[in-house]
Amino acid sequence: MGAGHDLAAAELARRLEARGYRTRTEDYLTWFPLRIGLLLRWIYGQQLRVAPWTYEATFKLWILVPLMCRVLEVILGILTGRRMRRLVSGSDPAVIVCAYPLQALVLGRLRRKGRIDVPLVTFITDFGVHPLWMHEGVDLTVCVWEGAARVASAATSRAVVSTGPMVAPAYAAGPLPKAVARAGLGLPPEGRIALVVAGSWGVGDIESTFEELWATGRYLPVAVCGRNEAVRQSLAAKGYGVVLGWTDRMHELMSASDVLVQNAGGLSCMEAFSLDLPVVTYHPIAGHGRKNAAEMVAAGVTLLATGPADLGPVLDRATGPERAGLVAAGRSVFSGDPASEVDRLAREAAGANSGPDFAPSRPAMRTPGGRTAAGSDRPHHHRRRRRMAGAALALATTYVGLNLCVDVATAHGLDAAHAEAGAQEVYVAVRLGPAALSDPALGRILAADHVTAVVAGSLAATEPAAVRRLSQNGVDLATDGWLDRQPLHLVQPTDDLLRSTQAIRLDTGLHCRDFAPASGVSGVDLASALMSHVRIVRTSQLLPTDSVPGVLRAGHVYMLGATTASAATVEASLAEISWRAARDGLGVAPLSDLR
Repeated sequence: MGAGHDLAAAELARRLEARGYRTRTEDYLTWFPLRIGLLLRWIYGQQLRVAPWTYEATFKLWILVPLMCRVLEVILGILTGRRMRRLVSGSDPAVIVCAYPLQALVLGRLRRKGRIDVPLVTFITDFGVHPLWMHEGVDLTVCVWEGAARVASAATSRAVVSTGPMVAPAYAAGPLPKAVARAGLGLPPEGRIALVVAGSWGVGDIESTFEELWATGRYLPVAVCGRNEAVRQSLAAKGYGVVLGWTDRMHELMSASDVLVQNAGGLSCMEAFSLDLPVVTYHPIAGHGRKNAAEMVAAGVTLLATGPADLGPVLDRATGPERAGLVAAGRSVFSGDPASEVDRLAREAAGANSGPDFAPSRPAMRTPGGRTAAGSDRPHHHRRRRRMAGAALALATTYVGLNLCVDVATAHGLDAAHAEAGAQEVYVAVRLGPAALSDPALGRILAADHVTAVVAGSLAATEPAAVRRLSQNGVDLATDGWLDRQPLHLVQPTDDLLRSTQAIRLDTGLHCRDFAPASGVSGVDLASALMSHVRIVRTSQLLPTDSVPGVLRAGHVYMLGATTASAATVEASLAEISWRAARDGLGVAPLSDLR
């Protein structure tokens, strides 16, 4: 998925062929049954273009709940493991190299279980190491910089090396003279040029980047839109700057430019490092784009611009006083050759001085041969039915496991608001219903007790004046969603939280910052919270209005369930909570005081 993986695999194959190996490149996504791989590619593209928050949510999920990586591994193994095993046995390779994380999971599983007896290498093309890249069945993990190698070493007991990235020979030869490159491309000989790239798919906020570069008045934006024809046409219609679609002249464009502005941290960055072109990250895409941005800044190879007001000054730093440092840091990552490490592993495994056949793998659009396993006496449609049943069971297990794991993770403070260490407060919220909300005295009561009002979105929609009155009294507001939660929280409308926050904003004019469900949190909740830009607040204990615990614990979140109670009942319960907290030397604080 993406040209970065393809080109890295192609360059590695070229280098190994120069060492005398025969290579075979395969597209992992074509090994799925029923064109599922093509569907995955389409879904990934739609996530980045239409709903990047969904990609950000799933990207974080693998980090927050590592167990889900193993669940995904099982599902992928069911769908593609048999075909991958047949490919390996039919090719008889000396070594296998993965340049795509999902493939590494499947082959790593086969290698660990002894179902393939071939050394396995993973080449991590990103600066940021994602859990899906790592597997104990992989014999050697090759990273593009030493910081990634340190992270990978902590995640596996197997060998890890840092060699730097791979770029094509044209980039390794260095940049063209700037004047020559500009003349060849028809670009202005004078002035500063900012080259805008967004990968082969042209995803991300390219239009805003283009406009904001032009608004600086100091940089001519030259945008490469990849295969995104819609974005190319939209930018071209603006009538300024230079707009290109798919091009094979990136080496010339980089040679002609003063700075590269990018959003994903992919192969274009590595090519820029090799050409001594400073790199600035702006509007990084969800998931790996943001992770790569943070890691590249930590490595000192890029700068990060955080907004339009920051863009011009950051570009000036990158092309001025900090240029030499960025260029030197970018050059320094090229510390070795991944092909040398692959060659060494193959020779050690073969115990010979010459390289035999080699079968690397990469994601690219290819059509492999072979449909059934030789020697099988089971009808093909029976095997397919069994595989599909297993896949369906695995997907159902993943869905349930995803929600339950998210629930457990947020309960332990992962991706959820929490009290600061050593806090001497209890955090109190009241889940309101129509009876209490209709009482004009409620706002005064909650504000005096420093308590958060939790209002369902449906209630905010039907009682706007009452919710507005709470806000005018200075009451901290949160929501627990639109309607009552579904059993086990496994099926929840994806727009539930967004509708709720919008209803409260319409009532008060303020953004509702906190999502405080009385019960568990599902994967949909986590994704919706990211989309709605709200925090998840987990309740430590849900209290009925007639039962306040004898001892309150510092740092805990207590929610009073008062959906059927009157304002007078709420006031009495809160008075009891305040008295017990004061007795134990604790303060009472709203949910907004959590961090």
